[in-house]
Parts: sequence; C-alpha cells; structure tokens
Amino acid sequence: MGLHVKVILTAILPFLLAFFIGAMNINTFFKTQQASLYKNIDLKSKIVYERVEDHINIMKIMVNNFANSNENLSAVFLKDNDHLFKIIKNYLTPFIQKSFVLSADGLVLARGHDEYFFGDFFKTIPTEKNELFGIYDVEGKDSFVYGKKLYYKSQYVGSIFLLIPITKELLQDFAKDGDSVLTYSSATTTYPLSSKLIDDTVLKNYKLNLHLDSSSLQNIDFDLTFYASEEIIDLMKIGKQIYLPLLFAFLIIPFVVFGVLFFHLKPYTSLIDLLKKFSQKEISLKELYTQCKKFSYQKHHEIKNISRALEGMIEATEKSLDELERISITDTLTRVYNRFKMEKVLTREIKKSLRKQTIFSVIILDIDFFKSINDTYGHMIGDKVLKQVAQKIQANIRDTDWVGRWGGEEFMIVCEHTNEQEAYLLADKMRKIINSEKIEETNVTVSLGVSQYNQNDTNWDQVVTRADDALYIAKNSGRDSVKIFRSQNV
Repeated sequence: MGLHVKVILTAILPFLLAFFIGAMNINTFFKTQQASLYKNIDLKSKIVYERVEDHINIMKIMVNNFANSNENLSAVFLKDNDHLFKIIKNYLTPFIQKSFVLSADGLVLARGHDEYFFGDFFKTIPTEKNELFGIYDVEGKDSFVYGKKLYYKSQYVGSIFLLIPITKELLQDFAKDGDSVLTYSSATTTYPLSSKLIDDTVLKNYKLNLHLDSSSLQNIDFDLTFYASEEIIDLMKIGKQIYLPLLFAFLIIPFVVFGVLFFHLKPYTSLIDLLKKFSQKEISLKELYTQCKKFSYQKHHEIKNISRALEGMIEATEKSLDELERISITDTLTRVYNRFKMEKVLTREIKKSLRKQTIFSVIILDIDFFKSINDTYGHMIGDKVLKQVAQKIQANIRDTDWVGRWGGEEFMIVCEHTNEQEAYLLADKMRKIINSEKIEETNVTVSLGVSQYNQNDTNWDQVVTRADDALYIAKNSGRDSVKIFRSQNV
C-alpha cells in the first residue's frame, strides 16, 4: 500500500466514521421523533376517549341526581307531568338533546325536549333492567342512551332516560384537536372519513371500545383516525431523503459537513435524551415542558420549531387534563367541591391524623325547610339559595378549611388542625352570617352538626356519622342551631 493511499485513508476514515455516526444519530432522532409522535397520538386518543366518557358520566350524574330525589320519585309515582317536565328540561344540553320519564308500564310521562308530547308508549329502549347504557335507534336517530329504573318507597314506579344523538357535530367535538377524525358506523347510520384523508397521511387508527349493554345496536364501530399534518409529512420526506444529500455533501466538503453536523446534531441529541427520560418516566410532563423551553431560545436553529411544537402539545395536554380534573371534583350547581373530592379530603385527613397524631373537625350544614322553599318558590329559587349559601360559606371559611356539597341541601366543611370548640365557633359564625340577610327575598336558616376526629377513629365514616348525628339533634331541637356530638347524646 503506497504512502499516498495511507494518507488518503488516514484522512478519509475519520470522516467516514463521523458520517456513519452522524447518520446513526439522525436515524435515532427520526425514530425517537416517530415514537414521540405516536406516544402523543396515544395520549390524544385517550383524551378523545375521556371526552366520550365525560359526556356519559354527565348523563349518569344527572340520572342519579334525579333518581336520588324523593320529590322527583313522588312526581313519577303521581304521574305529575308538569313537575317532571320542568326537571328533565333542565337536563338538556347542546349534546344531551332528549330526556324521557316513563311509567312502570312504559307510558311516557314527560319529554324534556317536547312539553306537550306525552302519554304514548315508548318501546324502542328496553326498560326491564335496573341500569342501562347503550346505543339505540330512538325516533330514527342512533343515540347514546343512559337510563335507570326508579323506585319510590321500594316500589318500581318508572324509568328515566337521557339521550345524546350521534351526529357529525358530536363526533367532531369529541375529536376536535385538528389532526384526528372520529367516525361512527352501524347497520343504519354511517359517517364516513373526510375525503381529504389518503392512505399516505394516515398515521394510526384506533377503535373506541365502549362497554355497551347487550341489547344495544349490533355491529357498531367507532374509528378514531389520526392523520399527518403538512409539517409532519414534510418531516417524513426529509427523513427519507436526508441520507443522499449528506453523502454528497460529505464527499465534497467533509470538514464543513463534519462541523455542520456536530453543530446541528448536538441540540437534537439533547432533545432526544430529554424525550427518552420522559418516556422512561424519569421526568414529569411539567419538567419536560420546562426543559423544552430552553431549546426555544436557540438562535438560527431548527430545533426551536420542534421545541415550540412540543410546548404547544404539552400545554394543550395539561390544559385538557386540568379541565377534566376540575370538572371531576366540582359540584356543577354551587361551584364548590363535590362529594367525590370531599371524600378524598377526609381520607387524606384520616391518614395524616393517624400518622402525625393531629386532629381535625367536620361540620355538616343543612338548609332548614329547603323542601318548603322549593315547593313555595320553585326550584329555580331553590337552586339560587343553594348557590348563595355555598358562596357565603366559601367566603367565610379559613384558608385551611375545605368546603363541598355533601348531598342535596347539605354542605360539609373539613377543618384542619381544629378541635370541636373551634369548629363550633366557626359553625355558629356561618349560621349567623347566613341568617343575617334574606336570600332571594327568603328567610333562610341553617342547622349544623360538629364532630371532632378522635384517636379511636380508623376511617372517616365514623367522624362524619357523629357530625350527622349532631345535625339530627340540631334539627330536632328547633333548627337554626349548632350542636356538637357528645358521647352522651349531646
């Protein structure tokens, strides 16, 4: 081998190695980007599914609220169309477009979407099951249906059903991120994919599996299709075409290519490492967002565009997750916490008290004669009373207190690091504040029960039961009072 050959080989081999390493890094980058893209698609598919579940859960909450009201059950028993229409009309939303209350023999007692259409027999949906969720052809339209049997004093008196018609607008609302299409097909209805989709732009397909009743329509499919945006298509083309230009550039100007590759690949490698850490759960979504922001400040570098795109996706994801969490823990009428959240607070306080030997107290507040307010002034005024009582409580609790709607006209306050005497003073303060002025021209009084956690308690039911017992005594002592639970019946 001649000297010139050795010199040439010695000069070229390092650049060949650099080219090979650069090519491998680029390949790794695109694979990681692809994995990140599909991971984001998986996350978006879960968000779409959660939106569907959210609509279903809203129907369930409304149906259960109706079924848990003795006043509503009495109206079904008495076949009071006026009362039933007023109630179920309020359950209608832009998506929940139909509501029915049936008698035990299938007679329509009220339609929330049509005040004057009742008295016919409704046979499209089976009514023999205690609880039902499925997709049925109702009045010529495939619809999500959730229903429940109603029992008044242990007697089966009828059923309530809420319907969400399956429309193009509904499917578009479920998949509203701009890069996905949700389609629905059954034996009678088909909403096809958008004509703009072609095979080359489809990234991934999912089938939404909903737990439907066996009596639902058969051969139903929900297909969620994600397609590539123009930016992603361009990125894919670059991935396919980048090797030949790199090889050509390496043969012409190896030193320049080496420097350019080193300059450009270093930020990409750092971003890849960051994405790997997130995929391996070594960092949180918030930490990923913070680290990505650093790449946005790089001047004259393509990495900032990818980083900003990632930031946008993370922000949208966090916003959706925050909104879902807020909805899941907030009472829709009063805007204070709901029972689900308050049970979590109680569970946390019990664990903290057992671990740190601390105390807390529970106050249960009940609006006196609330049923009479509803009967006398109507449910709209009743709802306003609930809202304003909740606002007064919220405005006058301490920073360490938690307030939520426990059920019906009952509210709960959980007081951290508070004994029963301090809780009593807070409860009496609430009583006086609420009694001090009329609410919607109505004199509103409240009764309150107070209980303190003690070392023998192993779960929150015990504390709440004592507070409830104290409330019962306050109610039977003339109302408009505060009672503390005592071991000797207060």
